[in-house]
Amino acid sequence: QLSLHALMETLNAANPYFIRCIKSNANKEANVFDDELVMRQLRYTGMLETVRIRQAGFNVRMTYNEFIQHYRILLPKGLLSSERDVQQFMSSASLQLDAAEHQEGRSRVFMRESQRQKLDNLLHQTILSRILFIQRWYRAAHQRRHFLTIRAAVLRIQCCVRRWMAEQQLARLQ
Repeated sequence: QLSLHALMETLNAANPYFIRCIKSNANKEANVFDDELVMRQLRYTGMLETVRIRQAGFNVRMTYNEFIQHYRILLPKGLLSSERDVQQFMSSASLQLDAAEHQEGRSRVFMRESQRQKLDNLLHQTILSRILFIQRWYRAAHQRRHFLTIRAAVLRIQCCVRRWMAEQQLARLQ
């Protein structure tokens, strides 16, 4: 179980490439190609679609769930986003992404590397701005607490001084 877990962590951290073997003919003869058999295998394994996508240059392929997990901070609904939300997000004018540089399929989002870099930069900037917001909020809360402590101490001192002055004036009057 531990070794399976370690293997899954390694696979998730890397971008593995798979080699697909295609049988050229049913008789396993050298230099003999059955075009129909080869085409059927290519269609079945999805290789023709993969080649078409690669030729179009959409080398970043993420499922909608992967996209939502990775870019949840940028999405308006966060982790509760749906495929429709992702499509609207990708086509929004505020991102300034070229429509020709990305496509949304039935189960995946296809992007060129330049578009992924834009999204990653935007994600990085958003995270930094939120970190700064939290730091600003914490420092303000800390300073407010410090101010209230000092103010309470000043009010206590003022109260004691006023009482002492009142006692002094009362003693003079008596």
